[in-house]
Amino acid sequence: LDKYFALSQTMKEMHTAVGFLEKKIEVIPNMYDPEFFEKLERINVKKSVDKIVILYVGRLSEEKGVEDLIRAFSKMSLNNVELHITGSGPKREELENIANATEMKKQIKFLGWTNYDVLPIIYKSADIFVHPARWPEAFARTILEAMLAKLAIITSSSGASRHILGDGGVIYE
Repeated sequence: LDKYFALSQTMKEMHTAVGFLEKKIEVIPNMYDPEFFEKLERINVKKSVDKIVILYVGRLSEEKGVEDLIRAFSKMSLNNVELHITGSGPKREELENIANATEMKKQIKFLGWTNYDVLPIIYKSADIFVHPARWPEAFARTILEAMLAKLAIITSSSGASRHILGDGGVIYE
């Protein structure tokens, strides 16, 4: 092959580390959906001034780190904050059990799988987006969506998150 394509600099680095020739790898980042952006711009959601909504959007599986997010959230002990978890997956029941065992259980909402057309409303209703991935994702499009929704963003340093976010949010180890 003359050329390989990677979704991010992180993926290029990972492929190079296992023997692919760096000069043959070109980074072509994931894209955002222009229709998603247009929907975000048209939606007018009145946010509560009394409540802060922290949002996760994605698959509910081990590598996504949602358990870490729930455990960190449960240490906050604030009355005016909610965690909204949007998505489905094999860890949902376990994550709900973990959430229900915390003192913050009433402030953790599992919204389930959501149709893509409804996601702009969910993003616009939030204040902070968290991407707690444990594994090196190639390119988390949800970070782009959160940026388009003008949310404050917190991500783990895993995978391409640090390249996508740059200095546009908070990155933790």
